[in-house]
Amino acid sequence: MTLAERLWIKVDRSGGPDACWEWQASLKPNGRPQFWDGHHCALAHRVAYKLVYGDIPFGLQLDHLCRNIKCVNPAHLEPVTARVNQARSPISKTTLNSAKTHCPRGHPYSQTNTYLTSQNKRICRACKLLRSTRLCSAKLAKLMDQLATALQC
Repeated sequence: MTLAERLWIKVDRSGGPDACWEWQASLKPNGRPQFWDGHHCALAHRVAYKLVYGDIPFGLQLDHLCRNIKCVNPAHLEPVTARVNQARSPISKTTLNSAKTHCPRGHPYSQTNTYLTSQNKRICRACKLLRSTRLCSAKLAKLMDQLATALQC
């Protein structure tokens, strides 16, 4: 039996070419379809894509356009960068955070009130100012206590 025959026998393609083709065999603990390709345990959607379109371009991942991780329909898979794949995911931390318009304290993430770190994380300038003011006040209070103690001796 060929690799293609071994793969496609484990797929429900009854919905037609436009439907999700759900994997009917073994799944990894994270729910992704796995398939023994003769050398190692591979992700079934990657094997399906390679059988139909050829190699996945170097440095790219396959994005499930249908958002169904059990789907191995090559027409539902698109090679994209990791950044694009995460940005498209409705449950990725990046997507969830980028949808936020205000910081946890309610300050707006506006152009003037937002600082971007070197890791591209947003920091609320108003909250940063509050933190540094509090820190400076605490240090000043400690110094004043030390000075008062020293003057009493």
